[in-house]
Amino acid sequence: MGNLELPRPSEDPEKVRAKYRIVEHAPVVTIDDVEMVLGIPKDVMVKTVLFHGGDDKYILTAVRGTDTVDTKRLARAVNIPRRQLKLVASDEVKAITGLPFGSLRPFGFDDRFTVVIDNAVIYTGTVFCSAGKPTETMIIPSQDLLALSGGKQAAIRVREPSKKREE
Repeated sequence: MGNLELPRPSEDPEKVRAKYRIVEHAPVVTIDDVEMVLGIPKDVMVKTVLFHGGDDKYILTAVRGTDTVDTKRLARAVNIPRRQLKLVASDEVKAITGLPFGSLRPFGFDDRFTVVIDNAVIYTGTVFCSAGKPTETMIIPSQDLLALSGGKQAAIRVREPSKKREE
């Protein structure tokens, strides 16, 4: 297990120490690719989805591989109008972040990026997320991922439909 230190965007030069392990593997782009190559369930994977928040501001969201971002809840979490929130197209991700689509991670970016990690990711415990390359996955405790990101925790996933009680 390694230690990773990156400055927190909000508290530079304070460093965050996170325990993690990097797994090298064949190139992957989608959550389905990761499931097939690594053989891990999607509910312990973290996918990072990039949104444009207006002007030169971006929001990196981290949700479980089985979940979808609810833009209404995300807009509320970052305090911007929902209509201002736009999903960044996959072919634009690299130009904005420097990382190819499928290799986006929820940490290590400048002040233009706000990170929001869904509650379900935090409750998962240890998670698997991109390490920034299509051939590397990071295994990290979710609380360390939150600290490393310098972001905030919020309920941003689409809620599952409630099940009616059968009598």
